Amino acid sequence: MQTGADFDEAKDAAATRPGSVLVEDGDEPLIAEGAGTIAAEPAPLGLDTLLVPVGNDGLISGIGCGAPACPRPPAG
Repeated sequence: MQTGADFDEAKDAAATRPGSVLVEDGDEPLIAEGAGTIAAEPAPLGLDTLLVPVGNDGLISGIGCGAPACPRPPAG
């Protein structure tokens, strides 16, 4: 179902739909924690920079916390 002219209108419509539960990714620590596992995928490549989209903060928060914990390949 698509409702609303933009994201905010669609989100408001979804939140008021009977029987629905709206989960904001920026408000749920477990979602951010799960997103942090994404940081493990590019870690073996030894990248110096990760570009991450910023929306409700869940993805960037998780990756920001998860990336430092990922092992990097030795420099060489």
